[in-house]
Order: sequence, then structure tokens, then C-alpha cells
Amino acid sequence: VSPAYGKTAVTPGVVVCTASGDVVVVSDDEKAQIVGWTLKVVDADGKFVSETSGEGLECKFVHVAGCVDTLTWKMSSFYRVTAASSSELGTVSIDPVKEFFAKGESVKLTATAVEGYHFTGWAGDVPEGRQKENPLNMTVEKVSVLAADFAETKPLTFIATEAKFY
Repeated sequence: VSPAYGKTAVTPGVVVCTASGDVVVVSDDEKAQIVGWTLKVVDADGKFVSETSGEGLECKFVHVAGCVDTLTWKMSSFYRVTAASSSELGTVSIDPVKEFFAKGESVKLTATAVEGYHFTGWAGDVPEGRQKENPLNMTVEKVSVLAADFAETKPLTFIATEAKFY
């Protein structure tokens, strides 16, 4: 970000602040990207003068002597969603396939059992009450780790006996 984070003395006149648009790494599982800005101006007494906002990576404004300009960059969050089988009894697919999902984005997880087994439920960061849904459509709100559980499908055995009617 230019000028750099923190307090920067500027002379009255036109000021242009730019952001590179690069992704900020919060952790291995979370990232953020600048998507816009808000500019708040107060006078020397701290009284509110104005507030404007915009999209993009550049904020151009006129600095007035005696005022304090506070520029806040708006960030959009991106989270990793990891889903896997809890065993070798099945697989999990994620749609769309990508490393990070924007906050509020939809993701579809599908568990597929190998022959002779069936899906029994999701464990981990599953939305409340939706552990048995397959496929599972969820809205990304945070870093999420899920595991699909599977169990052996046992054949049903029926024994036929002679029916007696009275």
C-alpha cells in the first residue's frame, strides 16, 4: 500500500493512495485481498466532515489543511475448504475445484463410497443439522475441514417360510 501503513504527513492538495492488489496471507488457510476503500475526514476538533468510499485499488482525494483523513482499505476474505474421506472406503469431490473460496461463496461436496460400502455422514466443520446430506452444499464462512464417513453395506438376507392362513 502506498503511502505506507500508519500515519503519513501530507501537504494540502491532491493525494493519491494506491494498493497493489496482491493477496495478503493471513495464514496457510486464509487470505485476504483489497477490494476497495473508505475515506473519513474530520476537522482539527475531531468533528465529522465527510465520508466516501469506492471500489478498486486507488483512492484519490483532496487533503484540506487542518483536517485528518483516515483511509481504510476494504478487504475480501478467502478461506481454504478441505474435505476428504476418513478412510479408504470412499472419496470426496469439491465443486468448484480451487484452493481458496471467497467468504459467502457456495461449495458442493460429494462423498462417493467404494463398492460394498455407503456414505454415513460428515464430520468436522459441517453446518448444524446437515451431517447426513450428500451432496452437501454449503456457504463458506470460515476455514473448514470436513471428513466423509463410510460403512460396509451388509446384504439383507430373507428367509422364506411357508405362509399359513387361518
